[in-house]
Amino acid sequence: MASTNEQKFQEDLKQSNFLNCYLFYGKEQFLIKKYVKKLTDMLVPQKARSFNYSRFFQDEFSWEDVENISQMVPVLSEKRIILIDGIYVNKLTKNNINIIKKTLKNIPQTTVIIVTIADPEANLKNSAKLKQLNNIFSKIGRAVEVAPRLETEAIQILSEYVKKQGGKISKQNLKFLIERCGNGLEILTNQLDKILAYAHEREIEKSDILLLITPTIENSAFDITKCILQGKTKDALIILDNLLAAQTPVFTIMGAINMCFIDLYRAKCARLSGKNGQAILDFYQYKGKEFRMKNAMRDCSKYSLEKLRICVTLLSDLDILLKTTSLDPKYLIEKTIISMIQQS
Repeated sequence: MASTNEQKFQEDLKQSNFLNCYLFYGKEQFLIKKYVKKLTDMLVPQKARSFNYSRFFQDEFSWEDVENISQMVPVLSEKRIILIDGIYVNKLTKNNINIIKKTLKNIPQTTVIIVTIADPEANLKNSAKLKQLNNIFSKIGRAVEVAPRLETEAIQILSEYVKKQGGKISKQNLKFLIERCGNGLEILTNQLDKILAYAHEREIEKSDILLLITPTIENSAFDITKCILQGKTKDALIILDNLLAAQTPVFTIMGAINMCFIDLYRAKCARLSGKNGQAILDFYQYKGKEFRMKNAMRDCSKYSLEKLRICVTLLSDLDILLKTTSLDPKYLIEKTIISMIQQS
C-alpha cells in the first residue's frame, strides 16, 4: 500500500505540480526507479537532456559539486535536473548534511534535485541520518517512502508490465509467482523478463514458472511447514536437503521455518479470540510482509492450537541445541522435523 507521502507525490504528478527537490527511499526499488524516470521525462525533454541533466552515482561525487551545478541556468529547457542515485545514507557526514541543507535552501526555481537511497532497509526508525534528510526534504520538497505493495496491487502492476513487454500471463499465475518469489517488484520483474524470453510470445504458464524460478527461502520454509503439519516427512526432508545443498545457512533456514509457525500460532490465537489478521498487523512488525499474516489466517483453521504450540516449542529447543552442541546441524534439524510430525 502506498504511503501518504507517496499518494501526495502521485497527485503532484497527475497535476504537473513539480517541487524543487525529492527524496525517495524504501523497499520498493522498482517503483522508485519508475518515479525517477517519470519525473525526468516530464521535466526535461530528451533533446535538452545533455545540457540539463546531471546524474551522480552513489558516492562518486562531492556535495560541493552538486551545490555549484544547482545554481546553473538551464539551456533550452525550463528545468535542470540533478539526480543523486543510490547514496549510502549512513555514510553521510555532518558536513554533507549541512551542505545538502544549504543547497536546498538556496535552490533556484529552475533546478530540481532528486535523491534516492541505496539501502532498501533504511527507514525513519533505524536511521537517524535518513530521518534528518527526510525532515530537510519535507520542508522544501517531498520526501517519499516507497513501500512494498500488497498482493492485489502487485498483481495489477505486474500485469501491466507483462502487457507492455508484449506478453500474457493470468492473474492466477502471477499470484503463484509472488508466492514463489515474494512480493518485491524488482525481483518479480527480473524473473518475468527471464520467463518472457523463454515463453517467446506465447502465454506464460505455471509450468514455465516451476521450471525457471527457484523459490525463496521464505517460500521453501513455508512448504516445509505445510509438509510438517500434513505429516509429509519425505517431502519436508527433500526440501531441506535442497536448501542445504544450495549452502543456505542453517540458522537462516530454521529462522524462516520458525517464523512460519509463529505466524500460524499468532493467527490461531487471534481467531480463537474473535480477532482478524489486522489486529496482529497492528501489534507486530509486518510492514511489507502483510501477505504472511494473510496466508496464516487462511491456513490456521486447519490445525489445532496445541499442535502449533508443540511445533513452536520443539523449534525453540532446536535453536538452543544448534547454539550449544557440536552435533551435526543437519541431523538435529531432521530429528526435530520428524519429532514435530510424530508429536503433532
